[in-house]
Amino acid sequence: MTPATDINTDRLERFVGDMTGLEIELPAGAIGAQLQALRKTRGLTQVQVAERLGTEQTQVSRLENSSNPTIGRVLAYLHAVEASASELVVSFSDSSEIRLPLQTPNDPD
Repeated sequence: MTPATDINTDRLERFVGDMTGLEIELPAGAIGAQLQALRKTRGLTQVQVAERLGTEQTQVSRLENSSNPTIGRVLAYLHAVEASASELVVSFSDSSEIRLPLQTPNDPD
């Protein structure tokens, strides 16, 4: 794989679009299982995470079992368990990569 390059806005818009609405299709539970493990490591219940997100426990359960969560939902979940993600690495078929900086819900625009 070639080294990751700095973000190219035109390429980003062409291939990715609006990051908050981007759905990622992965094997069932791939991200959810990792989110659940993170939550448990932090000693939190689904009810506690739901309270922090201002939602119901069933929504947290759905996210932890989802195969296509939005980036925005994942970032909000990470914030609720007091974790964060600083970037998303996007790999292309030509083995090139771009790194997309991510902001948590409370980060300034």
